[in-house]
Amino acid sequence: MKVYHVQGIRHNAVIFAETPEEAIDQAAEQDLVDDWEGPEAIEVPPPRGYRLIYYLEDG
Repeated sequence: MKVYHVQGIRHNAVIFAETPEEAIDQAAEQDLVDDWEGPEAIEVPPPRGYRLIYYLEDG
């Protein structure tokens, strides 16, 4: 899991995803960025010495 900053012409979002394409899809599905904005996803690396830990809870 990585952190992506999804940037569109008018809107921005921060999304956790595996790939840039997945991040853009998630942002569009959640109405955070519109498709017509030509969104791009840029990976945001954690600061030096930090790491992401991701836990899945069984529902």
